[in-house]
Amino acid sequence: MTKWKNLTKIFNKGEILFKEGEIARGAYVIKSGLIFLKRVKDGSYILVDEAKKGDIIGVPSTLTNSPRLYTAFVEEDDTKVVELPPQIFNEIILKDPEISLFLLKKYSERIIGVENLFKNIKLPKIDTDQLEKEEKSELPPHIRAFLKIIPSNRRIPIKKIKNTIGRKVLSMNYNPDIDLSAEDKGKYISRKHAVIFFDKNEFFVKEELGVLNGTFLNGEKLRENVPYKLKNGDIIKFCNIEAIFELER
Repeated sequence: MTKWKNLTKIFNKGEILFKEGEIARGAYVIKSGLIFLKRVKDGSYILVDEAKKGDIIGVPSTLTNSPRLYTAFVEEDDTKVVELPPQIFNEIILKDPEISLFLLKKYSERIIGVENLFKNIKLPKIDTDQLEKEEKSELPPHIRAFLKIIPSNRRIPIKKIKNTIGRKVLSMNYNPDIDLSAEDKGKYISRKHAVIFFDKNEFFVKEELGVLNGTFLNGEKLRENVPYKLKNGDIIKFCNIEAIFELER
């Protein structure tokens, strides 16, 4: 009893349990109160889900040690939650099959709900051949951009409309447009880590989905699959490798 009591925390309305993009520090069991789970879209928050007594939140990011997918807003005073650090959470999963089954059912229901939602959505037909052709197109000749890799002082030209950044994998015959394998001796950078692309006369950087070790722009952690505008002199950090974005017009 004492062990669980020490893990219980009390929050009041308006407080934030955790933020989108943060690396997970554990999962949470809601003992009482109400929590809204929201994601940022087009500069504002949208409600994704809510958690009440008996619910467990923060499970996927805790299991995969990845950034939070949403921000948890406390909506009622005296909301009580049990914080389960990764080590304790993993022990519970391994020792209690009922909890494992509960989580499996809960997240299976969520997946089914998402599948049913998309089943009823009519998506526009995309010309993938044309899209691929556009992405492989080269930049206009009057635009010159580079990535200057700080550790090695290597200056890499950015040549195309869309430029993949990552680590080559010989066994898969995969070579990104900008290969950081030479600087990434520990293989911390993902195979498909990020993209720098040109759109409407502006450059953008975007972290790819599923990247484990993060991407930063001038010290700010990027949210995955969200474009960030680039300007001359910006410092981009791909995991532990820093580069300067240089633009010549």
